[in-house]
Amino acid sequence: MRGPTRYLTVIVIALAVPAFLGAAAWGGEPLSKKKFLKQGNAICEEANEQIGALADDTFALYTEDDEVPPEVLETFAAGIVPIFRQAIADIDALEPPTKDARKVQKIVDAYTEALDAIEADPSSFASRSSGGEDPFKKPNKLAPRYGLKKCAEGVHKD
Repeated sequence: MRGPTRYLTVIVIALAVPAFLGAAAWGGEPLSKKKFLKQGNAICEEANEQIGALADDTFALYTEDDEVPPEVLETFAAGIVPIFRQAIADIDALEPPTKDARKVQKIVDAYTEALDAIEADPSSFASRSSGGEDPFKKPNKLAPRYGLKKCAEGVHKD
């Protein structure tokens, strides 16, 4: 019986260490606004680079004058969702200044809602290029106002 007990102990430790480290990181000191913005903007800049590369690949066959088929736009929309989700999760994992926690949470929630809408209906993202409602309208106003300018950079804004 010693073998199974040893495996159970290893499994418990393997599960407990990441939870402990996550709790320790989450419960850390709040960042200054300057540090939070520096790290948050760096996260968004990296996401923008990934989205730019995805756009280059997706739209390589089209010129600016071409009308891109809706299914291509929908495929692109589906491709940006995991990139944005990771960026928003990374920002959400940062410890914002205590006095700004509600503002930051509003930004995270607004981006999450936009991503949920796109994931549920990728055509909602595709239709924005033809005058439809932009799912990123709200978060792309909130983020730059707070100072997360890179989070709305290179994205169509009304």
